[in-house]
Amino acid sequence: WMEASSLTSTARRLSIVEGLRDTWSNIAFRHICFVRLFEGCYQGIQSTNLLYYLTYVLKLHGGRRSGFVVLVGMCNLVGELPMAYVVSKFLTVHRNTYRLQAAVATARTMNAGATVALFALPTVLLGEDLDGMELGVATVVFLLWQAGSRVLQAPFTFFKVGAQCWVVDEDIISQSGARREGVFMSVASAMQNFSRALAAALCFLGYGLAGLKPRDCDLQCEELWDPFTDAQDGLLLMKECIHECQSASIAEQPSALQWYVRALYMGVLPALELLVVFHTLAFPIKGERLAELYRQQATTCGHVSVEEVNDSTSPRSVNATDAVVPPGKKGIKVAPAPEPDGA
Repeated sequence: WMEASSLTSTARRLSIVEGLRDTWSNIAFRHICFVRLFEGCYQGIQSTNLLYYLTYVLKLHGGRRSGFVVLVGMCNLVGELPMAYVVSKFLTVHRNTYRLQAAVATARTMNAGATVALFALPTVLLGEDLDGMELGVATVVFLLWQAGSRVLQAPFTFFKVGAQCWVVDEDIISQSGARREGVFMSVASAMQNFSRALAAALCFLGYGLAGLKPRDCDLQCEELWDPFTDAQDGLLLMKECIHECQSASIAEQPSALQWYVRALYMGVLPALELLVVFHTLAFPIKGERLAELYRQQATTCGHVSVEEVNDSTSPRSVNATDAVVPPGKKGIKVAPAPEPDGA
């Protein structure tokens, strides 16, 4: 916060509360804050609930669970990296910046629906207590959801960064050049970090209320092996004891815990995602307003490289007298910027 706020041109250093009060009147930034708030909650619940879903629903523990966490990470990479490349190529066409907002909302709405379906169907079709082949099917479905979720969420990162930059650009223009980007970025990041930590804490509280009572298997089995006196057989006995203890610990948990872990994925995550979609669609810097911002930035910078969005597909260099308009708005008349002095 201190480093980011020092980048602004304000005469005094703002606290987080002062920064929030100073920027809250900006409606566009307000929607960004809500987007970051609900996205932080989503991330906190998803990351916290992962191990509990693997342990108490898919019944993994020990080395198998650790290996599965690595596999989940690989699925995330396989889903996100190719899609990020596709989105970056999509945005090389200037007119597509006007379409990104709707594309993000559509993708995240699809992800919310897919999340409900992919977690509800195994529960309905396979039953509550999974075993044998049922566990294998549920595991494959979970991996598919991990990869598909990253595919559908990848465009959101591009929109989030772009929207924050548009807010800053508009603010600089409206404040006659005063720079407050550090305050905007710091407040938005603080909102997301706070909500992520709060959501994770509430998750842990919920596990306890749902009846979670895990065993301390290391403590229970440590007496079986003394590393200073026992031979290799003692170590093997301790490992077998830990394995049996962990399996028993999973089996003796109440069914309410499994339902709570599933409900976080089936209900809470989709609800948070729809809230993100709502504030994404409500973000007001779009269409003609975004086109005007591009024109003003072109006036300020003298030239920008954009696509001639009305009737050409090849990029060109436009100067301050060019009007940049969203696709489908050929009839908009934008007054040309005045010629610079000495032109």
